[in-house]
Amino acid sequence: MNPYPYYWRGPSRIVWFLIGAGTATWWIKHRDVHHFSQWGHCRRLAIENATANANMSTTAQPANGSPESSFSFKDIPRTINNIPPAAASWNWGWGERKEAQKYQEEQDNLAELRRQATDAMTEMTEATLDSILAGAEALKVKLAESREQRKKQEALLQKQIEEQSRNPPRLI
Repeated sequence: MNPYPYYWRGPSRIVWFLIGAGTATWWIKHRDVHHFSQWGHCRRLAIENATANANMSTTAQPANGSPESSFSFKDIPRTINNIPPAAASWNWGWGERKEAQKYQEEQDNLAELRRQATDAMTEMTEATLDSILAGAEALKVKLAESREQRKKQEALLQKQIEEQSRNPPRLI
Protein backbone atom coordinates (compact mmCIF):
# COMPACT_ATOMS: atom_id res chain seq x y z
CA MET A 1 0.00 0.00 0.00
CA ASN A 2 1.25 3.48 -0.84
CA PRO A 3 2.43 5.39 2.29
CA TYR A 4 1.37 8.68 0.68
CA PRO A 5 -2.14 8.03 -0.62
CA TYR A 6 -2.81 11.64 -1.56
CA TYR A 7 0.52 12.27 -3.28
CA TRP A 8 0.35 12.42 -7.10
CA ARG A 9 3.60 11.51 -8.89
CA GLY A 10 2.91 13.38 -12.14
CA PRO A 11 2.84 12.13 -15.74
CA SER A 12 4.12 8.67 -16.56
CA ARG A 13 7.66 8.00 -17.68
CA ILE A 14 6.53 7.44 -21.27
CA VAL A 15 5.29 11.04 -21.48
CA TRP A 16 8.63 12.34 -20.16
CA PHE A 17 10.50 10.11 -22.63
CA LEU A 18 8.46 11.46 -25.54
CA ILE A 19 9.05 15.04 -24.41
CA GLY A 20 12.81 14.42 -24.17
CA ALA A 21 12.97 12.65 -27.54
CA GLY A 22 11.04 15.47 -29.23
CA THR A 23 13.26 18.12 -27.65
CA ALA A 24 16.45 16.30 -28.65
CA THR A 25 15.22 15.89 -32.23
CA TRP A 26 14.25 19.56 -32.45
CA TRP A 27 17.62 20.62 -31.03
CA ILE A 28 19.60 18.54 -33.53
CA LYS A 29 17.59 19.79 -36.50
CA HIS A 30 17.78 23.39 -35.26
CA ARG A 31 21.55 23.16 -34.78
CA ASP A 32 22.08 21.59 -38.22
CA VAL A 33 20.11 24.34 -39.94
CA HIS A 34 21.48 27.34 -38.07
CA HIS A 35 25.07 26.31 -37.41
CA PHE A 36 25.84 24.58 -40.71
CA SER A 37 28.01 27.32 -42.20
CA GLN A 38 29.80 27.92 -38.93
CA TRP A 39 31.79 24.71 -39.15
CA GLY A 40 33.11 25.29 -42.65
CA HIS A 41 31.05 22.71 -44.53
CA CYS A 42 30.64 23.57 -48.15
CA ARG A 43 27.50 23.04 -50.12
CA ARG A 44 27.33 22.43 -53.82
CA LEU A 45 24.74 24.20 -55.90
CA ALA A 46 22.00 22.05 -57.31
CA ILE A 47 22.46 21.21 -60.98
CA GLU A 48 19.37 23.21 -61.93
CA ASN A 49 20.85 26.33 -60.32
CA ALA A 50 24.24 25.71 -61.88
CA THR A 51 22.77 25.27 -65.34
CA ALA A 52 20.63 28.37 -64.92
CA ASN A 53 23.68 30.38 -63.84
CA ALA A 54 25.70 28.99 -66.75
CA ASN A 55 22.93 29.78 -69.22
CA MET A 56 22.55 33.31 -67.92
CA SER A 57 26.28 33.91 -68.22
CA THR A 58 26.36 32.95 -71.89
CA THR A 59 25.90 35.77 -74.33
CA ALA A 60 24.19 33.79 -77.05
CA GLN A 61 20.46 33.41 -76.43
CA PRO A 62 18.26 31.22 -78.59
CA ALA A 63 15.88 32.77 -81.07
CA ASN A 64 12.80 32.09 -78.95
CA GLY A 65 14.44 33.55 -75.81
CA SER A 66 14.05 30.41 -73.67
CA PRO A 67 17.25 29.60 -71.73
CA GLU A 68 16.24 25.93 -71.24
CA SER A 69 16.19 25.17 -74.94
CA SER A 70 19.90 26.04 -75.34
CA PHE A 71 21.09 23.80 -72.49
CA SER A 72 24.14 21.63 -73.08
CA PHE A 73 26.49 19.93 -70.69
CA LYS A 74 29.32 22.14 -71.92
CA ASP A 75 27.64 25.05 -70.14
CA ILE A 76 28.07 23.50 -66.70
CA PRO A 77 31.23 24.85 -65.09
CA ARG A 78 34.06 22.35 -65.09
CA THR A 79 34.78 22.79 -61.40
CA ILE A 80 31.34 21.50 -60.40
CA ASN A 81 31.92 18.24 -62.25
CA ASN A 82 35.56 17.99 -61.12
CA ILE A 83 36.83 17.97 -64.71
CA PRO A 84 40.38 19.24 -65.11
CA PRO A 85 40.92 22.29 -67.35
CA ALA A 86 41.22 21.76 -71.08
CA ALA A 87 44.97 22.45 -71.04
CA ALA A 88 45.56 19.23 -69.09
CA SER A 89 43.40 17.06 -71.35
CA TRP A 90 46.43 15.93 -73.42
CA ASN A 91 47.82 14.33 -70.25
CA TRP A 92 44.95 11.89 -69.68
CA GLY A 93 46.49 9.03 -71.62
CA TRP A 94 49.73 9.35 -69.62
CA GLY A 95 47.81 9.06 -66.35
CA GLU A 96 45.97 6.00 -67.58
CA ARG A 97 49.23 4.40 -68.67
CA LYS A 98 50.79 5.27 -65.34
CA GLU A 99 47.82 3.75 -63.48
CA ALA A 100 48.03 0.62 -65.64
CA GLN A 101 51.75 0.41 -64.91
CA LYS A 102 51.13 0.78 -61.16
CA TYR A 103 48.43 -1.88 -61.34
CA GLN A 104 50.78 -4.26 -63.20
CA GLU A 105 53.55 -3.61 -60.64
CA GLU A 106 51.14 -4.35 -57.81
CA GLN A 107 50.06 -7.55 -59.53
CA ASP A 108 53.71 -8.55 -59.96
CA ASN A 109 54.40 -7.78 -56.30
CA LEU A 110 51.38 -9.85 -55.27
CA ALA A 111 52.53 -12.74 -57.47
CA GLU A 112 55.99 -12.55 -55.86
CA LEU A 113 54.43 -12.52 -52.38
CA ARG A 114 52.25 -15.51 -53.30
CA ARG A 115 55.31 -17.39 -54.55
CA GLN A 116 57.25 -16.56 -51.38
CA ALA A 117 54.31 -17.58 -49.20
CA THR A 118 53.96 -20.85 -51.11
CA ASP A 119 57.68 -21.57 -50.76
CA ALA A 120 57.60 -20.75 -47.04
CA MET A 121 54.57 -23.00 -46.51
CA THR A 122 56.23 -25.82 -48.45
CA GLU A 123 59.41 -25.53 -46.38
CA MET A 124 57.42 -25.38 -43.16
CA THR A 125 55.38 -28.43 -44.18
CA GLU A 126 58.54 -30.35 -45.06
CA ALA A 127 60.15 -29.40 -41.74
CA THR A 128 57.01 -30.45 -39.86
CA LEU A 129 56.88 -33.80 -41.67
CA ASP A 130 60.59 -34.36 -41.01
CA SER A 131 60.11 -33.68 -37.30
CA ILE A 132 57.09 -36.01 -37.20
CA LEU A 133 59.07 -38.77 -38.94
CA ALA A 134 62.03 -38.25 -36.59
CA GLY A 135 59.67 -38.48 -33.62
CA ALA A 136 58.12 -41.66 -35.03
CA GLU A 137 61.58 -43.18 -35.53
CA ALA A 138 62.54 -42.27 -31.96
CA LEU A 139 59.34 -43.87 -30.66
CA LYS A 140 60.03 -46.99 -32.75
CA VAL A 141 63.53 -47.30 -31.28
CA LYS A 142 62.16 -46.73 -27.77
CA LEU A 143 59.51 -49.43 -28.27
CA ALA A 144 62.15 -51.89 -29.49
CA GLU A 145 64.32 -51.14 -26.43
CA SER A 146 61.37 -51.54 -24.04
CA ARG A 147 60.44 -54.84 -25.75
CA GLU A 148 63.98 -56.15 -25.28
CA GLN A 149 64.01 -55.02 -21.65
CA ARG A 150 60.62 -56.67 -21.04
CA LYS A 151 61.88 -59.93 -22.57
CA LYS A 152 64.94 -59.84 -20.30
CA GLN A 153 62.73 -59.23 -17.25
CA GLU A 154 60.38 -62.06 -18.23
CA ALA A 155 63.35 -64.40 -18.71
CA LEU A 156 64.75 -63.38 -15.30
CA LEU A 157 61.35 -63.86 -13.64
CA GLN A 158 60.93 -67.26 -15.31
CA LYS A 159 64.40 -68.26 -14.10
CA GLN A 160 63.54 -67.23 -10.51
CA ILE A 161 60.28 -69.21 -10.63
CA GLU A 162 62.08 -72.34 -11.85
CA GLU A 163 64.73 -72.01 -9.16
CA GLN A 164 62.07 -71.58 -6.50
CA SER A 165 60.28 -74.66 -7.73
CA ARG A 166 63.51 -76.70 -7.47
CA ASN A 167 64.41 -75.39 -4.05
CA PRO A 168 61.22 -74.71 -2.18
CA PRO A 169 61.58 -72.55 0.91
CA ARG A 170 61.65 -74.43 4.22
CA LEU A 171 59.17 -73.29 6.77
CA ILE A 172 60.23 -74.52 10.20
